[in-house]
Amino acid sequence: MFLLKGDTIIISIDRTEFDVIVLGTGIAGTMISTILARHGHSVLMIDSGVHPRFAIGESTIPQTSQLISMLAKDFKVPEFHHIGLDSPDALRLHVTRNCGIKRIFGFAYHRLGEEHQIAEAHQFGNIWRDENHLFRQDVDAYLLTVALNYGARAAQSTQV
Repeated sequence: MFLLKGDTIIISIDRTEFDVIVLGTGIAGTMISTILARHGHSVLMIDSGVHPRFAIGESTIPQTSQLISMLAKDFKVPEFHHIGLDSPDALRLHVTRNCGIKRIFGFAYHRLGEEHQIAEAHQFGNIWRDENHLFRQDVDAYLLTVALNYGARAAQSTQV
């Protein structure tokens, strides 16, 4: 099967049928693709971008970390643990050194041209554990590689 952009072949894929086609190769798209491929389904991931690519960074919250670790355990994808409940050290060791620790979540309202009002700010500490601040560019590329290692295929730079 060939995917075309105008008259140009942009990727040749060795099969023409897949059990599942996933649109997007961000965190969610690559994680579901990994799980499905890990359990024997043929998966094609299609994305208009190319990895590594800039993406706005994100930080995890305890519920997200717990969910990712549950997915790792329940679906036997140990690579997910590195961005789940493993320590931030595991993320930097196994995924990328470009991630950090998130210890506080802060929110502030700011009016243009006015000084910040302390009453319009809130900070919430992480009482359970440190969370991860993800450098999405590296984390997304890592998760894409994990999906490919489990047998999923990817078509990047491809419009749907």
